[in-house]
Order: sequence, then structure tokens, then C-alpha cells
Amino acid sequence: MKARICDILISGEISADTVSEVLKYSSSHSIRRVMINSPGGSALDGMALYDLLSGFRNTVGVAIGNCASAALLPLLACRMRYSYQHTIFGVHEPYAVPMENETKQEAREGDMVEKMVQDMVRSITIKHTSKSSFNAAMKKSVLNANDALRFGIIHGIVPYGTKVVS
Repeated sequence: MKARICDILISGEISADTVSEVLKYSSSHSIRRVMINSPGGSALDGMALYDLLSGFRNTVGVAIGNCASAALLPLLACRMRYSYQHTIFGVHEPYAVPMENETKQEAREGDMVEKMVQDMVRSITIKHTSKSSFNAAMKKSVLNANDALRFGIIHGIVPYGTKVVS
């Protein structure tokens, strides 16, 4: 039986619920296009989306409006990546928010996880752009579509009125 083809929208905060929704579609559909409008969220859930979407060979990612932080990971998983002209990209090192009343041991473990996540996100980003592009983007932190194109985050900017399909 041939899988049905679908487009998905990732909007709002990246979370375990986002991963669950994409997983639900990916089990019975071939994902053709991923539209992303998200301020980011959990880096771990962003990496789960990256791993999940990397399994689709011909997926096209399109950033619309806002594609920041953890939302960059599912975009980078796509074979071809585009954005609209007025999309804003936010780039930063992942960080952990300290838990209230955490012990010193929990804080040390949190620091180790944070370092591991930072290394994985850095590795994913450099794989799809370059080390010099990653470093330059990190210094700028807020990018417009032209910056994202220059740094290799996207492959092109969608002209107005154009629908992007794979």
C-alpha cells in the first residue's frame, strides 16, 4: 500500500505534543512539505522532530513568519529549505532553565545535559550550513530571510504569490 502524501504545519511552541502530532501523521503519510511558524521551545523536542523528519527524503521546509530556536531543527531536517521574505529567524545556544529547589547534583546533571544538547544542536546546524556560517549566525542572533539565505539556513526565498511544493 502506497503511503498518502501530506503537508504539515508546525506552529506555536515546540513541545512533546508537537512531536506526537508529527509522529501520528508520519506513521501513515509521506510528509511532502513542512510549514513552520514557531518561536521555538524545547531543544530536545526540536531534535526529536529533526530525527523524525530526516527520515523523509524529499521533504521541503518552508519558514513563515517566525522560525526561531528549536524550530530551526525541523527546518534543517528538510532536504530543501525556503522562507518567505518577511520571516524572522532566531538563533542561539540552547540553554536549560534551572528548576526551583534543585539540588547541587541535579544542577550538575542539568549542566551536563545542557552541554550535550548544545553540542548536538551545534553539530546538526553545522552539518547543514558550515562552521563559519554557524558562528556568524550565532553572533547576529536575529536573522532576516536574506541573512538566513547567506548563512545557508535556507536555500531560497519564496517570491510573493508562489506556492512551494517538492
